[in-house]
This record gives sequence, C-alpha cells and structure tokens, in this order.
Amino acid sequence: MDSQPATLGTPPAAPRKAAVLHDANARWLVIGQLGSQICDRMALAGVLWFVTVSAGPTFVPWYIATSGLPHLALAWRAGRIINALGPLRVVVWADLLRGVLFLAAAALLQVLPHSADIAVLFALALLGNLGAALFNPAILSLPVRLARREFYQPNQLTALLSSCGATGTIVGPALAALIYQAGGLETVLAITGAAYLAAGLIEQRVRLPRAEEPSARAAQVQGSIGIGAVVRRHPLVGWLLGLLLLVNLGMGPIVLFLPLYAASEFSGGIAAQAWLQSSIGAGMILGGLATAVFGLPGSRRLRVSLPVIITTACYLGFALSLSLPLSCALLLAMGAALAASNAGLIGLFQTIPDEHEVPALMAMVNLFGVASLPLSMAVIGVVLHAAPVTTVATVCAASALLLALLSPAIPGLSAVAAARPPPDHDAA
Repeated sequence: MDSQPATLGTPPAAPRKAAVLHDANARWLVIGQLGSQICDRMALAGVLWFVTVSAGPTFVPWYIATSGLPHLALAWRAGRIINALGPLRVVVWADLLRGVLFLAAAALLQVLPHSADIAVLFALALLGNLGAALFNPAILSLPVRLARREFYQPNQLTALLSSCGATGTIVGPALAALIYQAGGLETVLAITGAAYLAAGLIEQRVRLPRAEEPSARAAQVQGSIGIGAVVRRHPLVGWLLGLLLLVNLGMGPIVLFLPLYAASEFSGGIAAQAWLQSSIGAGMILGGLATAVFGLPGSRRLRVSLPVIITTACYLGFALSLSLPLSCALLLAMGAALAASNAGLIGLFQTIPDEHEVPALMAMVNLFGVASLPLSMAVIGVVLHAAPVTTVATVCAASALLLALLSPAIPGLSAVAAARPPPDHDAA
C-alpha cells in the first residue's frame, strides 16, 4: 500500500510540508515525549554507572537482560491489550506508571540500607519495562489514528517522535553526569519520575478522532488477532520484519564498536567516543525532523530500500575509516539515513495492515529492537576475543549492506494495494 491513503478512485492529496508541526495532537505528544525521553536516557546512564561502581561491571549485562524480560513476555499479548484499552490510554498510563515507579525507587534508595540498592534497581528494571513493553508499541500505533492524512502521513509523526529519542540520546547522558554528581542517583530517578508524570499529564491533552472512541472500536477489539495471522494475511509484513531483524543484528554492535574505535583506532579516549556518539544522535535528529517536515517521496520500494542502503553504506564506511572527522561525518549521515529508514519501514507497518492489527505488529517491532541488541552484543563479545574490532565491524557492516542491497527484491514491495480512507478527526 502506498503511504498516502485515499478513497478508491481518487488521486491521493499531496502532503503539506510541515503540516505535522501545526497539528495540536502532534505538538502535545512531542512536548511530553521530549522531556520524558531525555530523562529516560539520563536515568539509564545513571543506573548503569551506579551498578558498575557498586556491584561491578559483570552485573551490567544482567541488568540489561532483566530490562528485556518484560518485552519478551508481553510481545504476543501487547497488541490485544493495546486494542482493548486504546493506544492513547496505554501511552498515558504507561508514562504515569513509570513516573510512580521511579519516584518510589528514589524514595527506597533513601530509606533502605545500601545493601538493598541493587535489588531496588533490578525491581525497577523489571516493573518499569512492563510499562515500556506496552508503551513502545502503543506510541508507534498512535500515529495511525492521529495523522491527518489529507495533510501528513503517520510516518511523519513517527519521525518527529523518534527525534525526541535521538535528542535524549545526546542530552540525557550529559545531564546524568551533572545531576548524578550533584545529587546522586536518587535525584536522577526522582527527576525522571517527575518527567514521566508530566508527560502522562500532557498526553491527556491529545484528542482521538471520533471514530476511535472505545464504543466505536468494539468490533475491532473483538477482531484482534496475533502476529502470525497478520503475517499470513500480509506476507510483505513478514519479509519486512525479517529485514528489520537481520539488519538490526548487524547494526546493533555499533554501540560496542564506538568506544572500542575511540580507544584503539583514534586514541581519543572518552572525548572521541562522545564525538562519535553525538554524531549519530545529531544525524537522527536532523533526519527525523526532515522526514517529519517533508515526508518520504517516491515509491515505497524507494522509501524502504534507499535509506537502508545509505545507512549500511555509511556504517561500512565508518568501519573502514581511519580518520575521526571522516568517521563523525559518516555517522552523521548514517544517523540521518537511519531516521528515514525507520520512518519508511514503520510507515509500511502502520499502513499495510488494518488499524486493529497494527499494535500486534508494533509489539514485534519493539521486541526485535530490544532482543537484537543483547543477542548481537553477546555474539560480538565472543568473536572479539579472536579477531580485531576493525575486522569484526567490517564484517557486520558488509553483511548489513548486502542485506540492504537485496531489499529491493523483497516480494510485493513494489505492488500497490488498495488504500483505506483517512479517519474522521475532531478539530485539533
């Protein structure tokens, strides 16, 4: 299905540039998510540092694994829960729940003995990610029901929200260093909890289309199906999920490659690492904003394959680069292309299935994103004992690029399906 839904027999209207920025619903979501995403990254950096210095670095993989368990447990149930409650309600209550949990954890760190600190943080990882396991697919499902498709597409709102996460990746760790030193982990967690509560309250200002009120969605909820049925009905979705998983497995280890390249290839220490990480984040912000404002032109094969090819080509260029400035430039371009490729893929996941099928599909997208990172990191951690980091990074990047170059041949990617009409919206 092309990304511009329209009534059958009517040429689709061209999206208006920057229309998403003028939508009140989009503005409320971005305002809420910008603060919560920055504080979420701040809390993660603070907790990982605390666990490292308090319990030792060997506990960090266990903490990350604990954080992923709720995503795995809810991956096959999240779609039904989101359809039953509605994606907006799930987004709001997930943020409120996490706000209460983070404030409670900050209070417990103050009153309990220090010997209980690690247990409190592991409990926070488990319970907080129960909310995240529902929040992530819900926030990706929400643009389908909020986008004013006569003006802009769901993937434009998705790109705008993704830029909030990229901003958090840059700003959050820097704030964590400042606030952690000034007030300790308790202050970091308390500020994060307050940001989640504020996000939940702000998101309540969002107004759903009239057709998406609970009573009008009852038939859709009854017809909720699992991911297996979605893939059988829409084979292209299965191919795109496979592409997403395999490319993620190849690209995930870049999180590990950046500090290793900074230390061994560029000899720049933490400053070089900061430049490399900031380059990716800045690129994702620019790419997300550009995609939100201008959309993704061309056929859906072009919108999916070209950004993925550019992303993986820049990744390979980084793996082969011996210059820090060149590597930063390549990572900046990679981040921008990655934001566009995410919008292109997720845009198809948002528009190919029926609306009540989208949450189940987004739950699998979330699971692939969460599961691929620790899996690929574990494999790369073993391989690095036998090969230099440059060789491992080059193999990962070349494999990802090969998959990207094969993506235009995905069956059904060039086909055009019948589009469904846009929903009726309340005034924003």
